[in-house]
Amino acid sequence: PGNLELAGVAPLLCAGITTYAPYKDHGLDKAGLKIGVVGLGGLGHMAVKFGVAFGCEVFVISRSKAKEAEAIAMGAKAIIPSGDEAALKEAAGTLDGIIDTVSAKHDITTLTTLLAPRGRLVMVGLPPQQPTLNHFDMILRNLTVSGSVIGNLAMTQEMLDFCGQHNITADVEVIDMDYVNKAMVRMEEGDVKFRFVIDINKSLAL
Repeated sequence: PGNLELAGVAPLLCAGITTYAPYKDHGLDKAGLKIGVVGLGGLGHMAVKFGVAFGCEVFVISRSKAKEAEAIAMGAKAIIPSGDEAALKEAAGTLDGIIDTVSAKHDITTLTTLLAPRGRLVMVGLPPQQPTLNHFDMILRNLTVSGSVIGNLAMTQEMLDFCGQHNITADVEVIDMDYVNKAMVRMEEGDVKFRFVIDINKSLAL
C-alpha cells in the first residue's frame, strides 16, 4: 500500500499474514468477538492490531502485566497474566477465540480453560513440547484446537489491502547490514520490539 512506510510493511509478508490468516480462516474476524492473543512479540503484536481493526475485544495473554501499557496502546483491552491464578479464574470461559503465537514451552490447557463453549484455539507458534489437552473439557464444551500456516497469494493481497485501509504496519527497528550480528544477539535475548528490518539501500551505498 502506497500510504504505508515500507519498513513497517516488509514484516507483513511474514508475521502479518501468519496472524491475519487465523482470523479469516477460523471465523474470528467478527466485530464484538472476544479474542485472546498469547504473547506480545513479533507475531503477537500483529495479531493484536488485526483483532482491534476487525472490531474484536482483544486481550493479551502473557506471563505478567509487564507489557500491559504496550498492549493497551495497540488497542487491547488488558493483559490476562497467565501466572496469576485469580486472574485466570476470573477470565475462564470468556473468550470466543485465542490465537497462540508463542514458540516457548507453555501450558495449552491453561489457554483452553479461557475459552467460552464452542471456542477456538488456533496455534501459529511452534513450542518444543507436544501439547497436553483436557479431553473431557474439550468434549464437554465443544472446543476446537487447530493450527494455521500463513496464507495464499490472494489472502496475502487481501491482508495488504486491509492494512492500507486501516494504517496497520509492524513495529520495527530499522538497522544497517553491519548491525546484523548484534541484532542476532539481541533477538536471542528477546530485546527487539518487534521486528528488525535491514536497510538494504543504505547498506549497499556504504
